[in-house]
Amino acid sequence: MSSYDEVTAAVYETLANRETVIVMEDEAKEVLGFLKSQFCLIIHTEYLGSDGTGQDITFNLILPKSFPLVLPKIYIDCSQVEKYRYLPHVNVTSGHICTFDEETTRPDPKNPVGVVLDCVKRAKQIIEDGLRGANFKDYEDEFMTYWMNSYDDEPKILADTLCLFSAEPDATKLEMIKLSKKVATFEYVLHQNDDDAKRFLKYLEDKAITHTITTVCHLGRIPFDFKPPFSRRNKDIKRMVATLPAQVSTKFKSYINSKSSPKNVTASVTVNGEQHLIGWRHTEFKPVGKRNGFRKGKTNNFELLSSLQATDFVNRCHFMVLSTLQKQMRTDGITAKQPRRKLLVAGLGSIGSNLIQFLNSDTSTEFMLVDPDYLTLDNLNRHFLGFESLWKYKAKAMHDYLLYKNPLQKVTYFEATIDSFFEHGRKLIEEMDYLFLVTGKANVDEYMSAKCRADEMNKPLFILWVEPYLSAGHCLYLHPDDRGYLEFFDQDDFFKNNVIEKAAYMENHPLLSLKQSGCHTSYVPYGLNAVAQFLSAIFPEVNAILNQSIKTSKAITWIGDLQQITELGIAVKNNMIELKHGSLIIDENGTI
Repeated sequence: MSSYDEVTAAVYETLANRETVIVMEDEAKEVLGFLKSQFCLIIHTEYLGSDGTGQDITFNLILPKSFPLVLPKIYIDCSQVEKYRYLPHVNVTSGHICTFDEETTRPDPKNPVGVVLDCVKRAKQIIEDGLRGANFKDYEDEFMTYWMNSYDDEPKILADTLCLFSAEPDATKLEMIKLSKKVATFEYVLHQNDDDAKRFLKYLEDKAITHTITTVCHLGRIPFDFKPPFSRRNKDIKRMVATLPAQVSTKFKSYINSKSSPKNVTASVTVNGEQHLIGWRHTEFKPVGKRNGFRKGKTNNFELLSSLQATDFVNRCHFMVLSTLQKQMRTDGITAKQPRRKLLVAGLGSIGSNLIQFLNSDTSTEFMLVDPDYLTLDNLNRHFLGFESLWKYKAKAMHDYLLYKNPLQKVTYFEATIDSFFEHGRKLIEEMDYLFLVTGKANVDEYMSAKCRADEMNKPLFILWVEPYLSAGHCLYLHPDDRGYLEFFDQDDFFKNNVIEKAAYMENHPLLSLKQSGCHTSYVPYGLNAVAQFLSAIFPEVNAILNQSIKTSKAITWIGDLQQITELGIAVKNNMIELKHGSLIIDENGTI
């Protein structure tokens, strides 16, 4: 690929042969807010007017330093923005023309001049189509983007309200609360008293954030002209409300005349067949009795909308949506409501804590976390949690982390061993869809699998553990309809697919576990990098089991760096020694 200077020179030469082109000086760049390091051209050109004649227009062409790996940017010159600012794909403030979608368009780095010519051509086409009304539908396609812009001299768009739903609200359940202190940038929360709302209110409670209920008036679906500008004054709102059903206009009038403050109003608009929530706040009404020359009590707030305060702008609101359905759409790209998957994870050490981030890739997952220990400094290097979680119970710390990422997620935790929790919380376990045992304790794994075999626990079970130096990582999946636990182990209770020779374990080879000091500081050596490799390799198999509800028990083994442990003098099984690092073994019958 040519250098930036070579590319810009070629672009200038080509455009100069077609248009009137001037290289922008640094002083002009500074005035317009462009970076001095970027190559900028002033292009005097023409587009085809609706009457068939050429019309003059001036573009400012910006070539970012990453060009041609990214698209160039084209702005209408500031002296001409007013004429075109309300056309589709034109930013009302900066005059930037969205020629192509930067997220989905891949410019050709081998043809930078062609990329620029295409963008200039597209910019002209957008202007021509906009003036003819040929791309009017694009207003609706990009409605929420236009709604967030400020127009004329109206107040800045309010973005201080978090909305916990994404569909058409039920006006009888709609509630707005004001927070005692902001969460992120949000001072208000709009919700419908549903499960998402309950989880978010619990999140606020855990954060010691109190709230008060404030009033809101929902108008339901309203007619809407998608052509900007969208600035609205009191008189515009009153005129629009008069077109709505009588019961709605009566409700609005009563609300405006009430003593509640501030006056929050919401409404739904249909955009491409989907409902979107918009809203506004009316500025404070000044009673007539407090105005010089007016007698008290002669005019109410509703009448002020079309009289003394008729020209006051309303404060339009942009609601930021955080909902289970909306989060699923953004991550999965689907809108169909998925059943919520319920997972119990017991053991939140280095393997279990890192496993959580894989299991949490499904946005509808509910977690029940079980672990009796707290996070110590010697656990830190390979644990998912960080320094700020030291000396906190792992179950509580992982619970807090998950809710920090998504306050609407359902997460419960118990500071207990899984065997004691099973005895006292069996009903809770029965509510789960799958259990993951990641305790690293063979006796606990055998105890829980025995409960499964004895019909005391009728839930699919995953057991994960690793061998020293992560020479191998294992995941044993046991389904209650296929209770094949024992067939994966030999007569001495050793896993048949271990890579390290059984004799090394039975003789307690000194390098299989290390000690820092004392008799309670033994640990199995392996690093975080190997943990990530192990979990990322087996997770597609685990995910397939979860998604397809597979009922066949199986063992999944990931092969680590066997050369490392042979160099340490640790014996590897003969049938394993030739396996490549990163190999995956799927075993459904207890033999390789």
